[in-house]
Amino acid sequence: MGLLVEGRWTDDKDAPKGIKMTPFNNWVTVDGQPGPTGEGGFVAEKDRYHLYVSYGCPYAHRTLILLKLKGLEDLLSVSVVSPMMLENGWTFDETYPDATVDHLYGFQFLYQVYLKSDPKCTTRVSVPVLWDKKQHKLVSTESADIIRMLNSAFDGLGANTGDFYPKELHTKIDEVNEWVNDTVVTGSKKRILDYPNLHGYLRDIYQHPGIAETTNFNHIKALYFRCGKTLNPSGIVPIGPDMRLDVPHGRNK
Repeated sequence: MGLLVEGRWTDDKDAPKGIKMTPFNNWVTVDGQPGPTGEGGFVAEKDRYHLYVSYGCPYAHRTLILLKLKGLEDLLSVSVVSPMMLENGWTFDETYPDATVDHLYGFQFLYQVYLKSDPKCTTRVSVPVLWDKKQHKLVSTESADIIRMLNSAFDGLGANTGDFYPKELHTKIDEVNEWVNDTVVTGSKKRILDYPNLHGYLRDIYQHPGIAETTNFNHIKALYFRCGKTLNPSGIVPIGPDMRLDVPHGRNK
């Protein structure tokens, strides 16, 4: 895996230590005013913004979930990278099932999108990416911020009703998210069936209208078990598992 160092794609082992990363932490807002971080000038408009995502990355996946739940598919366009992330990082390959080309610029690698925004940037190249098609500029790479933008910034443009981050629950939601990130996320390589309560919660979420349509298990398995040799040295990926996520979750008992 590599990163960009002053605009050059560089292997991890060759990257200098302690380098300062270029921030991409702007916000799309209703009126274009600056958000909690970054610069202003990103007003919510139809067909102005684009999402670069991977079905295999849970952080990118949650932006697809908000896109679906808020009914924003006609307001924002999407490109999907291949789950086969190799020496050049995230790659566009329309020959891989359910992956797409870069719909905006026809780039082969996601790092080229970053360089389009800032030719001298120093950064990890990650998904999701929220992109401004008008300014040809990267808005944000922080999934937690992006889902909050999708939750409210486009409400006046025909988004579905519903607030998934109500003001009175901000503190509680942030606390739970921090706990999940520090504990549950680090166990993402474990077998979910060994954790009955989490498995029930997973089925409950999966069965929420719209969620299953954003989920691609083939991409998830390929990203974690076919890219590199750390998790799966043999490179063999068995068929399955039979998740049975559509069976009753039992959480209402």
